[in-house]
Amino acid sequence: MMPPTSAREALIAEALGDIAMLLARVDAVTPALHTACDAVDEASARMEARASQMDDKVRILTEVATEVAVKHIARRTEDRARSVAELQTRAMEAAARELFQRELTPALQRLSRITSQANISARWWTCVGIAAASSSATFVATAWWMSR
Repeated sequence: MMPPTSAREALIAEALGDIAMLLARVDAVTPALHTACDAVDEASARMEARASQMDDKVRILTEVATEVAVKHIARRTEDRARSVAELQTRAMEAAARELFQRELTPALQRLSRITSQANISARWWTCVGIAAASSSATFVATAWWMSR
């Protein structure tokens, strides 16, 4: 080859040399780019696998949390139902006592006056007391059973 004769030819020759050097560098970078792409693909696959594992763990955690919450709600509901039933039973017992006091006591007092006037024996009073007690117990048991 002949040496350049003008400045223009010298510049073109130098530009061609620079282009050749750039092409060599691109050729040298290409395998590194392929290696980087492969590494990115592998990292993406690992990330996808970990995300899948995380989904499974979150699903299991959600199921466990749901189960615990349901058991807690059921236990609290049973506790509340039991306390309400006890409260109802106490209220019914109080109402029964008040009803017996209001209704049965005056009747027994009238009966007492009548029997004292009629001079009825103590044995008869025992029967009256037993009848009143059994009637009261039956009423309370029936009220309690009906509340359930």
